[in-house]
Order: sequence, then structure tokens, then C-alpha cells
Amino acid sequence: MIPLISADSSQHWITGKFLFESVLIRMFYVVNLRYNFFLGPPRIPIPETRLSYPLITDEEKIYTCLEKTILVFNNNGSIVNRIPLNHTCNPGMTPVLGASRKIYMIAENRVLKINTMKIRANESAWEVFLGPETGVLGLNKIIGLAVSISSSYVIVTIERRGLFGYRYDGRLKWSIGPAVNPTGYRQGCRRGFVGCFFISVPVIDLCDANIYVANNQGEVYSVSIRTRRFKWIQDLSWLDRNFTITAGNNGLLYATVPERSIIVALDVLTGSVKWQKVIGPLSTQDSAPVADNRGNLSY
Repeated sequence: MIPLISADSSQHWITGKFLFESVLIRMFYVVNLRYNFFLGPPRIPIPETRLSYPLITDEEKIYTCLEKTILVFNNNGSIVNRIPLNHTCNPGMTPVLGASRKIYMIAENRVLKINTMKIRANESAWEVFLGPETGVLGLNKIIGLAVSISSSYVIVTIERRGLFGYRYDGRLKWSIGPAVNPTGYRQGCRRGFVGCFFISVPVIDLCDANIYVANNQGEVYSVSIRTRRFKWIQDLSWLDRNFTITAGNNGLLYATVPERSIIVALDVLTGSVKWQKVIGPLSTQDSAPVADNRGNLSY
């Protein structure tokens, strides 16, 4: 991990420690599925399986998913619980922590809600939050989700349909697409409305309670959680159209371009570019920094 901004050593060590441990756990578990150290490699080929990106909580627990099973690890690598599911989780999506220690995650064309308090009580801990079972259709490809604890919203990006805001009880409060024209002034999709859609996981800043999302034309949006109003739109297509977004929780929003190993900092109030730096090289096409609650970044 490469610290980009100075941080308190103890806080940064704890963040790095848990991230490092989660990576080791992920690697170790996958290796054990594919290789038996005593008997050698399996004679019959098996399909590759991998853990989802981990959620690390302040309880020093690591939550991840393997196909149809949620795994809960201690920070020493031991497995605390296994929770069977009826649906296959998306390994490319990180589970998200909401209020009252409920965890939200994407599985197939559904959003599941896991009550961690019921895990301790050995009760059925999961339910479908959004999906055919709750009367929500058309969720064929969920790009990502985010949870605003302060506003009590679950935000979901659905491919080619838009951004949707749900309350904790599952009620849809609002939805919005990447182009709006309420007063005759075009906002978003400046290169044309046809074929323009959101392509990124929604990101919520803990400080200003805004949503940040990007479209396939290289534009970044700041959206009000409560009113769905566009606060600003910044065109980063001059940099690249493929980038990841990370909230700094410090007045800055970071856009990372993995192919060019560039990070750009945007002012969350105006969307203006504050600075850009060359970093890396980065190992994957979806590389994004991790920001702690003090605004410190690590890759």
C-alpha cells in the first residue's frame, strides 16, 4: 500500500493492517479451494471461484461472499460464521454497511440485506431488499449501490436505467437519468442524449451527503441525496472516459485513471479540478484508493 497523503501513524497502520489481512484471507481461501497442500493439485479441473471484495467493519470483522455463502472472518483469518444464500453474489462488488449494522450486497439481479445482529443469534439473517420478490423488476444488471446512513437512503445504479433512491423500508423515493432538462437547459450528456447512461458505482461523501456518479461520456455528477438535483457536472473526458471515483471525506473527490496511473482531485462544492498527480503503476483496471474518515488515501 502506498500512502498518498500523510496520516496519523496508528490510524493508518490499523487501516493498512485490516486491508492487508483481508487480501491475505482472500488469497489463502481461493488457493485452498484449488490446491490441496497434502495431496497436490486436484486431478479433476474445477471452475475458478473467488471471494468478493471485503467489507471491514469497526468490530474487526471482515465480511465477504463466495458464490452462495457469506463468510465472516476475524482479523486473524479464522472464519466466525458461514451464512448460506439462495442467490449467487457478485464477487466484483463490495458489501456496504448501513444503519443498525445491516449490510447490503448485490446477488444476481437482487439487493440483499443482512442483519448482523441475527447472525449472532443464529437466526435467518438475510432477506431480499430489492428484487422480483419485493415487486421490483428490471434489475437485470445492477452496477453498484451505496448507503447514506444520515439520510436513510439506499442508492442503486442500474445499467441503462439510471440512479434510484430507496428508503430503508424499500420504498422508491426518486429516480434520475444522466440527462435532465427541467428548465430548457441541458444538463449532462453534452455529447448527445442517445446512448448516454451512468456506468459507475454511486459514491457517497460522509461530509456533504452528496452522491457522485459518472456516465459513459466521461462526466462526473454531484447529486443531492434528498432532492436528486444536480449540483454540478464536471467533464473529465479530456483525461479519460474510464476512471473510478472515491470520496475523500475531506472536501475532495478523487478520480483515478488506472491505465494512465493518474489521480485527479475535484472540489466537492464546485467540481473544479484542484490538482492532479501521476502515481503507480496500478495493477488493475479498476484500481481505486481507499479513503479513511480523515481523508487519508492508500492504494
